[in-house]
Order: sequence, then C-alpha cells, then structure tokens
Amino acid sequence: MHVLSPTVALAALIGLPLLASPTWQEPAAEQEPAQEAEVEYVNLGAANIVPAEGVELMPWLRAYSGQMLLEEVVPHGTWVEEGQPLARLDLRSLRKQLEAAELALESAEHKLHAARVRAEMQQQSTEWDLHKKEMALQRAHQEMEAWTEFELEHREANQMLSAMYREHGLEDALDELMQLEAMYTADELTDATEEIVLKRSRRNLERSRFSAELQERQAAFTRETDWQRIGQSREVAVREAEMAMDQARTNARLGRHSLEAGLEKAERDLRDARQHLEQLRNDAEQLQLRAPRRGLLLHGGIADAGSTRHEMGGTLQNRRVAFSVVSSGKVMAQKKLSAMEFEVVRDGQSVEVVNLRRGIHLSGKLQVERFSGPGGHKAKVILDGEHPELVPGDSVTIRFRKES
Repeated sequence: MHVLSPTVALAALIGLPLLASPTWQEPAAEQEPAQEAEVEYVNLGAANIVPAEGVELMPWLRAYSGQMLLEEVVPHGTWVEEGQPLARLDLRSLRKQLEAAELALESAEHKLHAARVRAEMQQQSTEWDLHKKEMALQRAHQEMEAWTEFELEHREANQMLSAMYREHGLEDALDELMQLEAMYTADELTDATEEIVLKRSRRNLERSRFSAELQERQAAFTRETDWQRIGQSREVAVREAEMAMDQARTNARLGRHSLEAGLEKAERDLRDARQHLEQLRNDAEQLQLRAPRRGLLLHGGIADAGSTRHEMGGTLQNRRVAFSVVSSGKVMAQKKLSAMEFEVVRDGQSVEVVNLRRGIHLSGKLQVERFSGPGGHKAKVILDGEHPELVPGDSVTIRFRKES
C-alpha cells in the first residue's frame, strides 16, 4: 500500500489539482528567498525645523533709551507684504526725547554763536592790551635812552656851567677887592669911606665863597642821589614794562588757548547734539517696524524655531531680533552637537531627516559649524525644494547610516 505524503493528502482533501508526475512523486520543498540585511543608523538626536532663508528685523537703537511697548502686533505665521507694518509701539517717550534733542540742538547752536562772539571780542581786547603794553615798553626804553644819552650829560654840563659862574664870580669879587684896596691906598679919600667900601667888598667875597661851597655840595648831592634815583627809576620803568609785556603775552596765549578750548567744546557739543538728534530720528524710523520683504512672518529670529510670541502689552528688546520674514516651505533642520557627536560626523556627510510618526523621510547634506565658545558646535541640514509639511518648530531626527 502506497502511503501519501501529508502535503499530497492535504491537497487531495481540499480539492487542489496536483502537479503530479507519472509516478506521483512529491515535489521538492520550496526555498525561501534570502532576507536583506537590516540597515543600522546612527541617530544624532532631535533637531528643530527652522526656515532656510529669510530676513530678520532687529531694532538697533543708538540713542532712544525708553521701553518699546507693543500696542498692536501682527500675529505669528501671517503672510505679509514688503513694507507692511508689523507692529505699533507706544512712542510717547520717543517723541519727548526728540523734542528735548531738538531744544538741545538749538541751545548748542546759540552757545556756539555766543562763544564765537566772545572769542572775537576777547581777541580784540587782547590785541589792544598788547598794543598798549608795547607802547609803554617803547616809552620806557626811550626815556631810559634819553636819560643816559642826553639828560644826564645835559645836567652835568649845567653843573659845570654853574661851577664856572661861581668860580668866575669869586675871581671877580677878589679882583674887585684888590682893585679897591689899591685904589684907596693911592687915593686921598677919607679913612671912613675907605673902611666902608672895603668892608662891603670883603663881605661880598665871603658870601660868594660860602655860596659857591654850598652850591658845590648841593651839586655833589644831586649827582650822588637825585641823578642815581632818576636813573634807577628809569631802569625800573623799563623792567616793569618788559614784565608787563611778557605777562600780557602770556595772558594772551592762555586766553587764546582758553577761547579755543571753549570754541572746541561748543562745536563738539553742537556736533553731539546733531548726532544725537539724527540717531533719535533714525531710531524712530527703525521703530516703524515694517516688513523688509514679502513672506511669512515669524516672531523672533529665524533660529528661534517659532518659539517666540509677541503680544499686545509686551515689549521688544533693543539689539535683539524682533521679527523674521521667511520663505514659506523652505526649511532646514538644525541642532547643537555635543563634543562626542562632533567627533563622529563630518561636513558634507549624507544624512536623513525623519519624523517616523508623521511618515517624513528626507535626505540632505550635513553642514557642521565648529565653535570654540560656550555655544558649542552646530549642525544643520538644508533640504532642497519646498516642504510645506514641515513648519518652523517641528521636531525631527537627524540620522545617518552606520558604516560597516
């Protein structure tokens, strides 16, 4: 009795045709196809989806020091056109600062004008004072030269002439007395008359001698005291005039430096006032907060991954990105790399960006940015084309195939 194999028996039972050979041989067992080797991946961990391109709007205020309080703001994710206002701020403090800056500029202009007028007046006064001092010095030199070259010699000549008069007077008196004595000796005049005439002549001679001696002592005293005193006073006058001239020149120089410093300060204050007003006006223009391009509005910077939200009553920060306008659908994945992750990746490496839960599976090239600061290293994957299924803020995984 021929025994059927279990497979043939099962086929006969369910009515399947048999591909039997004439001898009803059991077909050879089917071989299972070879199973593909499982692909292993290295995960770099979670990354955030951020816009791949766009323009950030950041207030860079240089003069305004008040708050930037939001009164109105266009919602995050709104499509905006170029030049469209993105927010309205409370600018009352800015307007007050602009008014104060305009008044300060006007005041600085008046101060500079007044400083220039004072400088001109002071310059004229200084020049006149120097001219007077120069004339006084010139007069002192002239008087000194007149004393040494003319007056002293003239006075000495006058004394010599006076001495000659005195000497000649004495000689004349002596001659007269001698003549009278001779005359009266030969004359027959009475003795009484002779005595009277001779006595008067002798007295005149004695007075003339005494007067001559007195005038000589007076002349000597004048030479030794009065003339020296006059010469010294002329020398003192010259020295004082020279000192006054030097002092006037020093004062003029110091005054000129002071005026120049005052003018420089007034000019600098005017420049600062103008610059401050210009900066405030530029700040006011920046605070209009208009869209720099057409696109999708995001609150915060491009790298914030949509985590920032501005609301009415909130404030913006100076020199921080307030808004970004990006191209819709053009995104990239980015993440920070640890030191260990940085060692296992390379720039330009092929990677995948996936979100298995949402069935997202995209390919791209890894770009590695090396930093030595506290921010660490960064990696980003720019995806070609547009991907509207990904929006800023989505979480994805960056991975690459493990090399065997």
